Amino acid sequence: KQQWGNPTIARIITGGTGGLLAGLFGVGGGVIMVPLQILLLGEPIKVAIQTSLGVIVVTSISAAFGHYLNGNVVFVAGLILGFGGLIGAQISTRFLPKLPSSVVSFAFRSLLVILAIYTFWKAWQMWRYG
Repeated sequence: KQQWGNPTIARIITGGTGGLLAGLFGVGGGVIMVPLQILLLGEPIKVAIQTSLGVIVVTSISAAFGHYLNGNVVFVAGLILGFGGLIGAQISTRFLPKLPSSVVSFAFRSLLVILAIYTFWKAWQMWRYG
Protein backbone atom coordinates (compact mmCIF):
# COMPACT_ATOMS: atom_id res chain seq x y z
CA LYS A 1 0.00 0.00 0.00
CA GLN A 2 2.51 2.55 -1.27
CA GLN A 3 1.54 6.14 -0.52
CA TRP A 4 4.11 7.89 -2.69
CA GLY A 5 4.35 7.55 -6.46
CA ASN A 6 8.10 6.89 -6.56
CA PRO A 7 9.25 4.36 -3.95
CA THR A 8 12.93 5.27 -4.36
CA ILE A 9 12.31 8.95 -3.65
CA ALA A 10 10.05 8.05 -0.71
CA ARG A 11 12.78 5.81 0.75
CA ILE A 12 15.46 8.50 0.29
CA ILE A 13 13.26 11.12 1.99
CA THR A 14 12.34 8.71 4.79
CA GLY A 15 15.94 7.64 5.35
CA GLY A 16 17.26 11.19 5.10
CA THR A 17 14.74 12.48 7.62
CA GLY A 18 15.47 9.60 9.99
CA GLY A 19 19.22 10.11 9.67
CA LEU A 20 18.97 13.85 10.22
CA LEU A 21 16.86 13.46 13.34
CA ALA A 22 19.01 10.58 14.65
CA GLY A 23 22.11 12.75 14.37
CA LEU A 24 20.47 15.83 15.89
CA PHE A 25 18.66 14.20 18.79
CA GLY A 26 20.68 11.06 19.45
CA VAL A 27 17.78 8.73 18.78
CA GLY A 28 18.63 5.45 17.12
CA GLY A 29 16.16 6.33 14.43
CA GLY A 30 13.46 3.74 15.14
CA VAL A 31 11.17 6.19 16.89
CA ILE A 32 11.43 8.36 13.80
CA MET A 33 11.87 5.75 11.06
CA VAL A 34 9.00 3.41 11.94
CA PRO A 35 6.27 6.09 11.79
CA LEU A 36 7.80 7.56 8.62
CA GLN A 37 7.97 4.14 6.97
CA ILE A 38 4.33 3.52 7.85
CA LEU A 39 3.20 6.96 6.65
CA LEU A 40 5.41 7.52 3.61
CA LEU A 41 6.04 3.98 2.44
CA GLY A 42 2.82 2.32 3.57
CA GLU A 43 4.72 -0.52 5.25
CA PRO A 44 3.04 -2.73 7.85
CA ILE A 45 4.32 -2.14 11.40
CA LYS A 46 6.36 -5.35 11.63
CA VAL A 47 8.07 -4.71 8.29
CA ALA A 48 8.78 -1.11 9.32
CA ILE A 49 10.34 -2.25 12.61
CA GLN A 50 12.44 -4.94 10.96
CA THR A 51 13.62 -2.63 8.18
CA SER A 52 14.36 0.24 10.56
CA LEU A 53 16.75 -1.97 12.52
CA GLY A 54 18.97 -2.26 9.46
CA VAL A 55 18.71 1.47 8.83
CA ILE A 56 19.59 2.23 12.45
CA VAL A 57 22.93 0.43 12.09
CA VAL A 58 23.96 2.68 9.22
CA THR A 59 22.64 5.95 10.67
CA SER A 60 23.99 5.23 14.15
CA ILE A 61 27.49 4.50 12.86
CA SER A 62 27.43 7.63 10.72
CA ALA A 63 26.13 9.84 13.54
CA ALA A 64 28.54 8.31 16.08
CA PHE A 65 31.49 8.94 13.75
CA GLY A 66 30.44 12.56 13.23
CA HIS A 67 30.08 13.10 16.97
CA TYR A 68 33.41 11.30 17.55
CA LEU A 69 35.14 13.78 15.23
CA ASN A 70 33.74 16.57 17.41
CA GLY A 71 34.83 14.84 20.63
CA ASN A 72 31.27 14.19 21.77
CA VAL A 73 31.28 10.41 22.30
CA VAL A 74 31.59 8.74 25.73
CA PHE A 75 32.85 5.34 24.63
CA VAL A 76 32.70 3.31 27.87
CA ALA A 77 29.11 4.29 28.64
CA GLY A 78 28.17 3.74 25.00
CA LEU A 79 29.69 0.26 24.93
CA ILE A 80 27.94 -0.76 28.15
CA LEU A 81 24.59 0.55 26.89
CA GLY A 82 25.25 -1.11 23.55
CA PHE A 83 25.88 -4.47 25.22
CA GLY A 84 22.55 -4.22 27.03
CA GLY A 85 20.90 -3.22 23.76
CA LEU A 86 22.44 -6.22 22.03
CA ILE A 87 20.88 -8.57 24.56
CA GLY A 88 17.49 -6.85 24.38
CA ALA A 89 17.53 -6.87 20.58
CA GLN A 90 18.26 -10.60 20.47
CA ILE A 91 15.33 -11.29 22.77
CA SER A 92 12.94 -9.04 20.85
CA THR A 93 13.82 -10.49 17.43
CA ARG A 94 12.64 -13.87 18.66
CA PHE A 95 9.32 -12.54 19.97
CA LEU A 96 8.34 -9.98 17.30
CA PRO A 97 7.38 -12.51 14.60
CA LYS A 98 5.14 -14.34 17.09
CA LEU A 99 3.18 -11.27 18.21
CA PRO A 100 0.02 -10.12 16.40
CA SER A 101 0.52 -6.88 14.46
CA SER A 102 -2.25 -5.25 16.48
CA VAL A 103 -0.32 -5.87 19.72
CA VAL A 104 2.92 -4.55 18.22
CA SER A 105 1.14 -1.48 16.85
CA PHE A 106 -0.56 -0.75 20.18
CA ALA A 107 2.71 -1.17 22.11
CA PHE A 108 4.62 1.08 19.70
CA ARG A 109 1.96 3.78 19.76
CA SER A 110 1.81 3.59 23.56
CA LEU A 111 5.58 4.04 23.71
CA LEU A 112 5.37 7.12 21.49
CA VAL A 113 2.59 8.61 23.64
CA ILE A 114 4.55 7.98 26.85
CA LEU A 115 7.69 9.54 25.34
CA ALA A 116 5.71 12.56 24.13
CA ILE A 117 4.10 13.10 27.54
CA TYR A 118 7.46 12.78 29.28
CA THR A 119 9.13 15.18 26.85
CA PHE A 120 6.41 17.80 27.22
CA TRP A 121 6.43 17.39 31.02
CA LYS A 122 10.20 17.93 31.21
CA ALA A 123 9.99 20.93 28.86
CA TRP A 124 7.18 22.44 30.93
CA GLN A 125 9.19 21.94 34.13
CA MET A 126 12.23 23.63 32.57
CA TRP A 127 10.09 26.53 31.35
CA ARG A 128 8.23 26.86 34.64
CA TYR A 129 11.06 26.41 37.11
CA GLY A 130 14.08 27.34 35.00
